[in-house]
Amino acid sequence: MSTLLVADIGGTKIDFALLDSGRPGFAPVHQGQLASARYHSCAEVIAACLAAFPGRVDFASLAVAGPVAAQQVSFTNLPWQTGALALKEEFGFAGLVLMNDLVALAEAVELLGDGDVQHIKTGKTAAKAGILVVAPGTGLGAAHIRRNGGSAIVQATEAGHLSFTPRTETEMELLSFLMKGHGHVSFEMVCSGLGLANIFSFLRATGLPVPGELAAKIGQGHDLAPLLAGRALAADTVCPISSRTYELFGDILAEFCANLALALLPGAGIYLGGGMLPRLGSLFDQGRFVRRFKDRGRMQDVVGAMPIFLISHPHPAMLGAYRVGQRKFYDEE
Repeated sequence: MSTLLVADIGGTKIDFALLDSGRPGFAPVHQGQLASARYHSCAEVIAACLAAFPGRVDFASLAVAGPVAAQQVSFTNLPWQTGALALKEEFGFAGLVLMNDLVALAEAVELLGDGDVQHIKTGKTAAKAGILVVAPGTGLGAAHIRRNGGSAIVQATEAGHLSFTPRTETEMELLSFLMKGHGHVSFEMVCSGLGLANIFSFLRATGLPVPGELAAKIGQGHDLAPLLAGRALAADTVCPISSRTYELFGDILAEFCANLALALLPGAGIYLGGGMLPRLGSLFDQGRFVRRFKDRGRMQDVVGAMPIFLISHPHPAMLGAYRVGQRKFYDEE
């Protein structure tokens, strides 16, 4: 019997769980969450996870928010670098594996039950076809599951850093606004937690008023995303700049998904995950999203056939990291 640490180490938060090999399925004996900003390295994060569990931990399977090459990672939105071998030796694990967080999310797709997903758009699911996974969170991630015979191969991407392609006059103005300060403008810069601040700044510059209470809290350093969501959803207030920020976010997300769908042709569907969408509720206008997604000119029938799902499982990346850890450390025994 042995213990496996699984973790989803993101730019904002770290979700982790410890699992006993003697328990079937994803059944943590301990589970917790940490704030990324409190730590200075991935090693500090692992130490904090282990400190929460009194027993010995034998293996670790870590989903990380950055590209993984040769089991080395440089985090995209954190100033951290690390490698599997160094972490394995520092903590005395019998084995440790790193994977991109979108790879972990994609690994989880086949483990999701009917209660773990919500249909946003119906479609024709082609047997043994590919799947596209898109996840806006602190950043914007995407992964592709392709089929090779009966095997599913998960391919990580850095598609969030593709150049932002505007479709409307407002989006063109947004691109022009951001190019003045950044030069290259990626989809991640306008379609993520980080992107919300950029959209808000643009709308503010166009003259949309910012309510005094909202401006004061922003000036005090409060996190922008929950402030905007709270203002947009409040029944007793009207806050056009908050509502418009999320409206633009949803339009740009649909554009990003449609572009990738035409490039990868995921006949088994598109799965939307990440830390933002499940919490947005009515701020994520699903009907508007689908209309923008399908607006592909001559290709509208191609994308129109693809189903779209919203992942509602609370910890899908951890579920995928668990699957990878099981396969690597237990199935090979």
